[in-house]
Amino acid sequence: MGSAVEQELLGLLPWAESVPQAIEKAKQERKLILACIRSEFDSRKTIFFEQILLAAVLTDPDILHLVRQRFVPVRVNCPPFAYTVSDAGRAVGTDPVAPLGISLKDAKATALVASDAGRTLASITNMGTFDRDRILRFLPGALAKTAPLQSEVDPWKLG
Repeated sequence: MGSAVEQELLGLLPWAESVPQAIEKAKQERKLILACIRSEFDSRKTIFFEQILLAAVLTDPDILHLVRQRFVPVRVNCPPFAYTVSDAGRAVGTDPVAPLGISLKDAKATALVASDAGRTLASITNMGTFDRDRILRFLPGALAKTAPLQSEVDPWKLG
């Protein structure tokens, strides 16, 4: 689904199929997880804010290279239960981003969350501004918080 341009934009990054798959791959490759939390139930569709994020920010060559080298990207859908609560006031179902150290309630889609598969290192939530420079501060900032995993790695010396 989606236009050819949307599919081409999504194809620029090796998206994990799920948060558990992203966690496993990140552990194997000693990378962080970059979750794109979207306010859409269907993973086959992109939404307006995700399209802007993909086109205006994630296509930047510096950002693409940094994400490919140091992160496992994953798109996370906000399932219907994220907005549904039981009579007791609790969410109905399991929060798909809880393993990343954040909740859908706190992430406020559209959001980017950097995680070491247990805790949130940095997040930009409720995105409305898609600023390349902001993301170029956000990603290395998350990497800097990962000592000793990345302690001797300069995020700008990739490869």
